[in-house]
Amino acid sequence: MLLKEKDRRKARNFKRSEVGGEQCLEVTQRFIPTDEEAIYGLGQYQNGIMNYRGKSVLLLQANMDIVNPFLISTNGYGILWDNYSSTKFEDTSEGYSFISEVGDASDYYFVYGKNMDEVVAGYRELTGDVPMFGKWVYGFWQSKERYKSFDELKAVVKEYRRRGIPLDNIVQDWEYWGDKPHWNSLTFNPVHFDNPRQVIDELHQQDNVHFMLSVWPGFGPETSVYHSLDSIGALFDEPTWAGYKVFDAYNPTARTIFWQYLKKGLYDMGVDAWWMDATEPSFRDGFTQLKQEERTKSAGKTYFRQFPSLSEYLFFRNAERFLPTSAGGK
Repeated sequence: MLLKEKDRRKARNFKRSEVGGEQCLEVTQRFIPTDEEAIYGLGQYQNGIMNYRGKSVLLLQANMDIVNPFLISTNGYGILWDNYSSTKFEDTSEGYSFISEVGDASDYYFVYGKNMDEVVAGYRELTGDVPMFGKWVYGFWQSKERYKSFDELKAVVKEYRRRGIPLDNIVQDWEYWGDKPHWNSLTFNPVHFDNPRQVIDELHQQDNVHFMLSVWPGFGPETSVYHSLDSIGALFDEPTWAGYKVFDAYNPTARTIFWQYLKKGLYDMGVDAWWMDATEPSFRDGFTQLKQEERTKSAGKTYFRQFPSLSEYLFFRNAERFLPTSAGGK
């Protein structure tokens, strides 16, 4: 026996509840593992825990907490808990359980494998194969909190080349757009980031290095994209830590507007790779799990981890139309 549910009356429970002003069901699913097995996975957290036997963890995305509701056991199986809401995983002397704040059913997938590698392969079959990146992605990357100008960034690349240190990709983080009122304008501020097409071409042709850029799902009040989205009511009113407003990724027209500005101002400049930052919206005080939960619910969305699916989907589906057919494209 690899794993079993608790007996029929205790295996799962549905409790009426209210979240975000909506009537819903809290869902609990319980399992009984063997005494000797270890359990790994569930995401990346700041708790220093690898084996979750006898432990608990909150599966809720935040600034430094990354959720993946898939566990993998040394017994040769995995459990994919298919629920997007705030969920607690807990292992006690009576077994382990998933407790989700909102759910329409107890929905999970059992993945069997002769070893962990086969279990991971089963997980990939469920979630979809991930294509291999171009070879340059597996090389050395240079990144810092941000570069304050193209001149600074180019000087770093030149120094790598001068010293003969291999470098495949350099990352430009935030504020290339200028000040906070112009947050994520989807353009380069010409004061310190002038002629982006020319600079990125030089990085490619003269320095043989790729260029990655950070993009956010929110916009400052003095940006053109902000006004376009505001005109169709596609900005959340929930405050953010930098004064920008998060766009409504659930609105298909808003997704189209986002892409149109991004393509014209950034994509067409020759950017090779994209850092989709803060895709679980970074509302004010949302740097911890509980504050992130509070602020997301205040914005009016009960289910978590759906916003990034939609915002990244809009980018992928639009960008793939312009990708080269050979491997190793943008």
